[in-house]
Amino acid sequence: MQRQLEFVDRIFDSVIEERIKVNSSKIDGEDEEDGWKDLVQILLELKEQKDDPILFDIIQIKALLMDVIVAATDTTSTMVEWVVAEILHNPDVMKKVQDELAEVIGMNNIVEESHPSKLPYLVIWME
Repeated sequence: MQRQLEFVDRIFDSVIEERIKVNSSKIDGEDEEDGWKDLVQILLELKEQKDDPILFDIIQIKALLMDVIVAATDTTSTMVEWVVAEILHNPDVMKKVQDELAEVIGMNNIVEESHPSKLPYLVIWME
C-alpha cells in the first residue's frame, strides 16, 4: 500500500507541477483559451489567495484529489456489488444475464468497452 500511495503521490505531484507551470506562463489576468478552469487550477488559485480564510496547501489539495478519485471508484464498485447481489437473489434474472453474456462475449473471453451496448438486459439491471 505504501508503494501505491507513493505512486499516486508522484502522479499528483506531476499534475500539480504541470498546472503551476501553465498558470505561471500565462499573462496576468488572461484566462484559459476556452474560459474553463479545471479543479486543480481552481485549488491552486485558492491556495495563492492570502486574504481568503480558507487556506489550502499542496497536501490538502492532494487529499482532496484523492477523495474525488476514491469517491468515484467507491460509487462504481458499490453499484456493481449491489447489481450482482440482486442478480444472485433472482435465479431467473441470473440465467438471462448468463445467457446474454455467453452469447455476446463468450465463455473464455474478456469483456471489452464495446460490449455493454450489446448487453441490454444486464444494462437494464445496472440502471
